[in-house]
Amino acid sequence: MGNLQEDKVLLNVAIPPALLSQPKLSAQVALNDLLLTYVPDLSGIVLAYSDVKFTLRFGRIVYDSPIIKARAQAKLLVCRISLGESIPCVVSQSTSEFLGLLFLDIFHVSVPARNIHGATFSDGFWRHNGNPIDIGAPLSVGVVSIANVSNHLVIDGQIELTTGDNRPSEHAPPSSPPAKKKRRKQSRDQK
Repeated sequence: MGNLQEDKVLLNVAIPPALLSQPKLSAQVALNDLLLTYVPDLSGIVLAYSDVKFTLRFGRIVYDSPIIKARAQAKLLVCRISLGESIPCVVSQSTSEFLGLLFLDIFHVSVPARNIHGATFSDGFWRHNGNPIDIGAPLSVGVVSIANVSNHLVIDGQIELTTGDNRPSEHAPPSSPPAKKKRRKQSRDQK
């Protein structure tokens, strides 16, 4: 799973004339734009921020611009994920074209049909070892790409299911109980 880490960051903030009486609001607006996006410099997804402070008492005017430039510091909660890493997801959508999953119950992960290895699509379900992969089923997804597209985080993945994987399914037959002989023998030994 992606690691949750807290990082202190420095950022340049542009304070427009309308916000000169509330400079901290300019920093919060800049940080709000980072929320729930992948930031390559941090190698992760920004989930939250806190402790916003300016590092210097005064900002700078650059060239003829009426905008004041200032440096701010903040703590960011970052979920670090990297390409090739396996992340735990839950199936939320299933079509013949792709599997849609949720990571951390927030982020959509898309796995196109060409990246689903070890499963086949039939009767409206992706199937592995004959058992359907149901909505709500947990799966481990390898991260293929992470990008911000039109202010939305896009995570593409791939799934490698091997013959030895036996994921529980509500349609799967219940597993058989252990042999009765062992239970009788154990109970006799206990007497």
